[in-house]
Amino acid sequence: MRLIGVEVFHKKYGYGKITNVISDKVDITFYESNEVKKFLYPDSFEEYLKIKSNSINKEIKKEKEKKIFKKNKAIDDNRSINLIPKSKFFTVYTYKRRNICTIKNHNRNSVTAIVQSVKTKDNYEIDINYCVTCEKYYINEISLNEYEERYGVLLLKRIPEESVVKLSNDIEWRDKSELTLFGYSVKEGSLSSQERVILLNEILRTKAMKKNEIKDWLEYLISSRQKQAKFQKAVIKWKEDLNFVNNYNSKNERKIVGNLERNIRR
Repeated sequence: MRLIGVEVFHKKYGYGKITNVISDKVDITFYESNEVKKFLYPDSFEEYLKIKSNSINKEIKKEKEKKIFKKNKAIDDNRSINLIPKSKFFTVYTYKRRNICTIKNHNRNSVTAIVQSVKTKDNYEIDINYCVTCEKYYINEISLNEYEERYGVLLLKRIPEESVVKLSNDIEWRDKSELTLFGYSVKEGSLSSQERVILLNEILRTKAMKKNEIKDWLEYLISSRQKQAKFQKAVIKWKEDLNFVNNYNSKNERKIVGNLERNIRR
């Protein structure tokens, strides 16, 4: 199909003609301004660019359908994806009701994710959504909670689609610390001591968070809540976890020697 020389219409720039085609882009010279503008091909046609020729419109429509098919096929071929990261935690976006991609009618697909449980260290398959438009993975909070009730806390970095702000003296954890995004919790019935150690070890091993970032938050929690009776059990757990973090990989850390004053007896 020959596009060079074909006349087009744009709502903002008026009439013009295609003067160059390179891969997935076309150059259009508009008559009134004599300016050359670049547009994506075939994406920009129909919505932004209009062509009078029905035969060319049919060909462009076919090209668009081919492009969408290739994208969907790439997702289908990789429908079962391994989300056990070697260098970092896999990120999944969580939502409560309908996520923004559904509202905006984005191209979404269902995929099976293979993730590891902190509790059993086994791999499990969970169903999540992939947005082709945003190139992000999503899961409803209800579905994620059901999976974690069944398998235990999963090694995922979960980011709420809308951040929750609690208007009180006590700031909601997810807004203050990344730890909760990885499923960290000391609430009764959540993670055992061993499971928290496994989770913290993975966060540190994969460098999902820096050691000092975890320490800062645990130290803040301990110092701000240790005098409150309702947090006594939590404080004990935070201290256990802080001790683990303090001792993590300490042999490989950079060591410094200060200028020490010594009283020497003669």
